[in-house]
Amino acid sequence: MSREAHLYPLRHTDVDPKDDVLWNWAQNAQIGSRHQVQRPASEAELQELLRQSQGQIRVIGSKLSPGRMLHVSEQDLLLDLSAFNGQTASDEQSVTFGGATPLDQVYRTLTGMNRMLASSPGVIAIQTLAGAMATGTHGQGLQQSSIAGEALSIRMVLTGGSVREFRCGEPDFPAAQVSLGALGVVTAVTLRTGPFRIFTCHKNAVSADTLEQDLLRWNDEYPLSKAWWFVDDNRVHVWNANEANDDERLRYEQQDRQVVEHEGQADDSLNDTIDQTLAHMNRDTQIQGKGGKQFRTVTRFRDFTDVTGDIYQLFCRGHRGAADQRRNRRAAGENACHHQPD
Repeated sequence: MSREAHLYPLRHTDVDPKDDVLWNWAQNAQIGSRHQVQRPASEAELQELLRQSQGQIRVIGSKLSPGRMLHVSEQDLLLDLSAFNGQTASDEQSVTFGGATPLDQVYRTLTGMNRMLASSPGVIAIQTLAGAMATGTHGQGLQQSSIAGEALSIRMVLTGGSVREFRCGEPDFPAAQVSLGALGVVTAVTLRTGPFRIFTCHKNAVSADTLEQDLLRWNDEYPLSKAWWFVDDNRVHVWNANEANDDERLRYEQQDRQVVEHEGQADDSLNDTIDQTLAHMNRDTQIQGKGGKQFRTVTRFRDFTDVTGDIYQLFCRGHRGAADQRRNRRAAGENACHHQPD
């Protein structure tokens, strides 16, 4: 086996759902065996499992770890914490979630409360809140913290089975914020929240020749900035967002809080690059055709336009964006054309 094949194994396409093997999300690395998985229904059950465990303890989460990071033995305990899910408390400044709540659910809950986090979301939102924090999962831009930076308290079952609440301002709180899973199992997180805001995102495709200077300038000029560097073509796709003006906010509300596309011709300058990238992704993932939701981030770079929406609609793949709306409108139009009256 070559070094590259070891680092980047291909997806297994013949996985039997009845097999005892537990695969990671990409189906290219074995996490362990299904019989090793325990699903505690309460914090008390979790405490007892940790007290009795003889091997290492691993939280499955969304199973996003690369295969080369996994070294699970038969004695290890694999924890499915899906019971620790959802909003559990809130006040005027904060909301508390179970540690296993997917980020997408966190963002949808906050949006429904007209609240948001100060940290800009990463593009992918299927990971759990506790897992994202423990690994230092980012937002974007130099003016935002990571998701862990918005934590006010973190409730954790420690390795010996005791429970501790880490609070912001305590000397060891930073260790709990980005713990890499080394301290214990997170069961709940209280997040600092702020008022719901609307942004307008300006999208451009530019040369990467001055990327080092451009990144600093974009972050100085815009409160939210994100860039993707397509190395083979020496091109950068950049999203720079300002808070929306009154007219933009009004259009957004009139459109039932759906992403608003700005007038003008869609930019297709990255389409060839995106087609090449999708071809590589199909090869690497062994998924034929256009692929599933994991391809959605890349397809959003095709025929791009400036858009207005909330921070999660604009920056996070977990929320439907303008490209998804265009596809739905096209599908609705096709269905309407083929509809036969009774």
